[in-house]
Amino acid sequence: MQEMKEAGAKQLLVVHMPGTMSERAIMLGFDVVFIKSYGWVRHRGEPFFNNGFFKRLVRNQVAFFKFLLIFMQHRPKLVVSFTSTTYIAALASSMAGIRHYYRISEFGEKDFGFRLAWGKWAYAFMNAVSDKILVNSKAVFEQYVQFIKPDKIAVVYNSVHLNRPIERKQASDRGKASRLLLMGQIIPSKGHLDALEALVYLREKGLFPVLTIAGKQIMPEYVSELDSFIEMNNLCDQVKFVNFTPDKELLLEECDILLMCSVSEAFGRVTAEAMKAMEPVIGADAGGTKELIIHGVTGLLYQPGNARELAARIEAIEMGIADAVSLAENAFRHINDLTSAANRLKYFCLTD
Repeated sequence: MQEMKEAGAKQLLVVHMPGTMSERAIMLGFDVVFIKSYGWVRHRGEPFFNNGFFKRLVRNQVAFFKFLLIFMQHRPKLVVSFTSTTYIAALASSMAGIRHYYRISEFGEKDFGFRLAWGKWAYAFMNAVSDKILVNSKAVFEQYVQFIKPDKIAVVYNSVHLNRPIERKQASDRGKASRLLLMGQIIPSKGHLDALEALVYLREKGLFPVLTIAGKQIMPEYVSELDSFIEMNNLCDQVKFVNFTPDKELLLEECDILLMCSVSEAFGRVTAEAMKAMEPVIGADAGGTKELIIHGVTGLLYQPGNARELAARIEAIEMGIADAVSLAENAFRHINDLTSAANRLKYFCLTD
């Protein structure tokens, strides 16, 4: 939205409730409207037709007419639904004869544990009501192109900006692997156990890096599993948990290497932000991560689940076998090219 504003586009952000997104949008000077609605998703083991189904249905009917009213007032050239989990704006824009895009930045079940409630019918709907479906990586493209017409779907990488400049490390400080950082929701798919097991293997080599795990703890049973592993392997002095913070730049300043151990990153914004901040990155060879990291050039890759290989990658930077300075500089150039604003504006800034 910031890029489009700079290109002269007028925009209106619609969100279903107040939160950090609306607060930041208002701070940046965007108009924000709240329309409460419900998605068409069901989580693992959760029936879609539960006691709240009719409440959701009524609420979404109200939301549909609110969207139509907004479209009549503003007559936008383009409506964008920034997730696959909603259908109200798409349906309303189709009824109003307004161009509509889906902007999809998630796998669904693999990363967040949900499925679209209507299965293949949901993809048929998306095909019918949308002019374009833009995904944020080739990995997501491969999933959706099975159901979406190939001429409707395109890969458009995310915008990546740091909220503030971060303090650059001196060249003499590069190559130290004493402070590791793993950011993201604390859920099994993020691969925390890979990182913890790697600490065990590094200790056998006489290396004792400290790992910071930063993110929301939304699964208490999984956190308990991690705590048990840490205690059993005497890692208490090497691991610290911190809550989610919007000041990711502070965490990046305080680390020497970012780890991305997730097996299901649709894009990997944290990885991209670390590359933007010129921090060395080591990531799992999976999902969107392998599109950002060119092994040995813009970072290092390891096979998911192979903690010994991850430990070897960390050791390579620590011992100077891998040139952390070159990796960071190459990563900075690569992520800037990959996420260039021009690649997005050609889709979002309409002239016809």
